[in-house]
Amino acid sequence: MRSRLEDRSPAGVARIAATLRADLARANAVDTSKLSFPTRTSIEVVKSAYRTALEGFALPYGDVPIDWRNTPYVVIQNVGAYIDTPKFLGADHPIETRADAEAYLARLAQMPRQLDGELGRLRAARQKGLVPPNFLADKTLGDKGIVLLSPSNTNPALTAPGTHNPYYFRTAHNDAIQGAVVADFANQKLHAKTAATIHDESPYTEGLTNAFKNSFTAPAIGGQVVDEESIDSKQQSYTPVLTKIGQKSPDFLYGPDYTAECALILKQGRQVAGLANTTFMGSDGCYASNFIKLAGSAINGAYYSAPDLSAFDQKDFYTNEFLPAYKTLAGTAPISAFHAHAYDAVNLLAAAIEKAAVQNSDGSLTIPRVALKDAVQSTTDFQGIVTKYTCSDTGDCATTVTIGVYLAPNLAIEGGTGDGKPIFTETKTLQEALGTG
Repeated sequence: MRSRLEDRSPAGVARIAATLRADLARANAVDTSKLSFPTRTSIEVVKSAYRTALEGFALPYGDVPIDWRNTPYVVIQNVGAYIDTPKFLGADHPIETRADAEAYLARLAQMPRQLDGELGRLRAARQKGLVPPNFLADKTLGDKGIVLLSPSNTNPALTAPGTHNPYYFRTAHNDAIQGAVVADFANQKLHAKTAATIHDESPYTEGLTNAFKNSFTAPAIGGQVVDEESIDSKQQSYTPVLTKIGQKSPDFLYGPDYTAECALILKQGRQVAGLANTTFMGSDGCYASNFIKLAGSAINGAYYSAPDLSAFDQKDFYTNEFLPAYKTLAGTAPISAFHAHAYDAVNLLAAAIEKAAVQNSDGSLTIPRVALKDAVQSTTDFQGIVTKYTCSDTGDCATTVTIGVYLAPNLAIEGGTGDGKPIFTETKTLQEALGTG
């Protein structure tokens, strides 16, 4: 046993649960009436821990430390073999003899299998829709000194002072900008005076509705948000929520949710009498080819904000080289809004690695984690397809952004019709959107 590690695959977890059930049955069969009080207490503690663990094993997801609380996620910032195994080997596996050392090395050799086992459980959980929120992934990686450079995270909180992880950066825009552009569009082009918002309680959607509200109700526009609603993304009927919003008859309904919810909001909202004169709008979470398929004809006449692909700095390269290469590689046109941001993120990271990497005498490379973070942080005027990137102290690298508003079905993604050009476009700096410049 000293040369083995715990099996964290689905089959291994099932075996642990079976062992616990058998051990609990044996513990329940013990007559404790003649035992001392401390011994009875110890047995009850063990039985309680086993019962709690078995409740966790009964769930089709999560992780169950026998001596700790159950968690819904297999791997997060404080759960997983990447934390547990090094701690265990450092604290509980002494190396005093040759046999100790050989057992230690044997355990090390099994760690990839542990990680593979957890990966299988992560994939199974994902199929059930159970995915840790972005802020946990951010914390998990950041706490380990691992740079995370995202092409599509847009929540303002990710780069806000006080909540920003110093190892987190993004080439995607900050939704403080997108929310402000949506508010300007509603005001300047639709002449909306009242609005309602609807989000699915995720950090992305709630962050964007808040950014819109902050700009729409600011003195410069002076609009009124008459209703703010949330939905459960697992539900299939949003009609009660939409009917409630319809009682206020807002000029503008902003629902920057994800593809399935966006489609349901459109389809069901079109049937609500109180929303007959309301303009529907979403953002880049809806802006994907599968949304066009899900929404069908209900999409016609709705508006969607996303990066303005026609305003990219390297427009000629994007049109004449990037897109043909993308289609050759993927077999289709881009299916979502952040494909160019991903390309830019890889190139920005590669440039930072070039700065930070140290070539060793044997020809190998060492990339110090702090040096890599500092290299990304010091990025200034890096030319990408989308824009020139200069990374701020809190991780925003796209600090001047052009957002477009598209009238569906004329969307610049696979499945859209028309020329794919926005009907409204606006460029803002992050300082302007946050009111700090």
